[in-house]
Amino acid sequence: MTILRWQDSAACIGADTAIFFPESGDPVGPAKALCRACPVREQCLADALERGEVHGVWGGLSAKERRKYRRQHGLLRKPGGQPQPINHGTNGGYHAHRRRGQQPCDACSQAHIRYERARREGGDAA
Repeated sequence: MTILRWQDSAACIGADTAIFFPESGDPVGPAKALCRACPVREQCLADALERGEVHGVWGGLSAKERRKYRRQHGLLRKPGGQPQPINHGTNGGYHAHRRRGQQPCDACSQAHIRYERARREGGDAA
């Protein structure tokens, strides 16, 4: 594994890596506190976003916060720079259109209507 130059200055060097990968429901505060004081926090976050990292705290953001950041900044891309394809005709496709600021296609809109109807009725949305 090649260590990037910016990593040599990271505040987390020598820290217990378990604090950056807490079990579900465990606090991420200790990791975020270390990140707040880190001189290379921005580089760490940029690297995690570029690699599409889906686990742990990187650059001071949890996996959930990175997903939100990617949506808010139009970074809905797979690692390698390719836009994630929309699965048309599904409720997920409907939401993918919305996240991109697009008007959902007819197939996705209909799937969303079916999903919401089934959810309200307590049935299977399939």
